[in-house]
Amino acid sequence: HPNLRVVSGSDLERAGLSYTDLLAASDVVATKLGYGIVSECVANGVPLLYTPRGRFIEQDVFMREMPAVLRSRLIPVEDLREGRWAAAVHALLAQPQPHESMRLDGVRVAADSVEAMLVTAG
Repeated sequence: HPNLRVVSGSDLERAGLSYTDLLAASDVVATKLGYGIVSECVANGVPLLYTPRGRFIEQDVFMREMPAVLRSRLIPVEDLREGRWAAAVHALLAQPQPHESMRLDGVRVAADSVEAMLVTAG
């Protein structure tokens, strides 16, 4: 497809960009489920088209919980491999925005927790 771009790590480096910059600029991310990619999509509001991962024990939890905070859609492996993405991408982009959001300040939450423990112990 003329809008599909392949970008290597060295391409990003030459442009002074990171993986997260590329993800945040994307209309859709197609991937297998994992903690990093799901959290980046949630943080950046990027819809996620995913295929079953196989032996990933958390897969059912991800599939059940993602729709509350992230536009996401399962695509069968066969459709992914055969390039039959159009219907899934259009359906994903037509989904309404999720009704919930997640806090994105985990560093602040962790720091506050450590500070509270130090004050209590202190």
